[in-house]
Amino acid sequence: MKIRKGPAACALSALLLLPLSGCGIMKEREKPVYTVTYTSDDESIAADTVVGMETIDDALLERGYSELFIEWTGDETKRMLYDAGAAFQTGSGVTRGIFTPDDGRWADTYGMLVISHVPTDDEGVIRKIVTLSWLWASDQPVEEDYVLVNYDSGGGFSVYPEYTMFELHGEGVLYEREAFGAVSVPQKTQGTFCVKRGSDAMSTIDVGHGYAAYYFSVDPSCAFRRIYHHAVGAVTQGDQYADFHIQSNWHMGSYSLGLVCALAPDDDSYGIQGITVQYRHNSEIYDWVDAGAWGVCNFDYSPDNRYVEEYEQYL
Repeated sequence: MKIRKGPAACALSALLLLPLSGCGIMKEREKPVYTVTYTSDDESIAADTVVGMETIDDALLERGYSELFIEWTGDETKRMLYDAGAAFQTGSGVTRGIFTPDDGRWADTYGMLVISHVPTDDEGVIRKIVTLSWLWASDQPVEEDYVLVNYDSGGGFSVYPEYTMFELHGEGVLYEREAFGAVSVPQKTQGTFCVKRGSDAMSTIDVGHGYAAYYFSVDPSCAFRRIYHHAVGAVTQGDQYADFHIQSNWHMGSYSLGLVCALAPDDDSYGIQGITVQYRHNSEIYDWVDAGAWGVCNFDYSPDNRYVEEYEQYL
């Protein structure tokens, strides 16, 4: 596995990225009972047909995605982009006008917005994937946060659930293990804590106004299970595994919304499309004006990217 810069190092060099967290009151909690919400196999025992993450990361870099995107985006989200044949089209840092980087309530939490182009052989069909990736580095609890994607500003796009996903991921801390012999279990390791796909990753969708939203909270007891050896036959007592729980004050999230548009062959209404993505923290406390972060991307939505040169003027 290649070693790349970690999220902390990347955050310091991300000049376009601005804060994305919020404030609140940390509630007293009883000692949590950690619940495994996601299970993954170690690459050493994965089936030969499963493409490893090193291969996927290298392929996405070749398709134009940045090192920072690779670091901050969850493995399942990257696998979805890889399987779809998606390529980077455009992106921007996520900003919020009334909050500044030195505001203590918003320090050390960052986000980035990327638009991916998904190739298709269907004439007149345009497919895109909007992905917001963020690093949450705040002591404040994530409760009733949401991501909202406003995708229709005249381009005629609809939601494509196959490419819609919510993923919590990052460095997990060892909580429990059932491993012995030659199996070496680290105290911390990277993994995915939670994945929601398709309609499960959309809390609200308004077709008329062209937006979709997903509400979520981060359970401090969620964990992922890394399986190191599968039990085979009656000789082996059981799987060898370890559970790693989330760090509620240091984790990452990725939200992707798939979009599709179908235009008739003689329809010349191609052009530049605008996408606005908003992140809201603790929606029960803050109103529309006084919380959150937002980012805007303009992109070419012709099937063959014929407006790329025209698009460049918007950069």
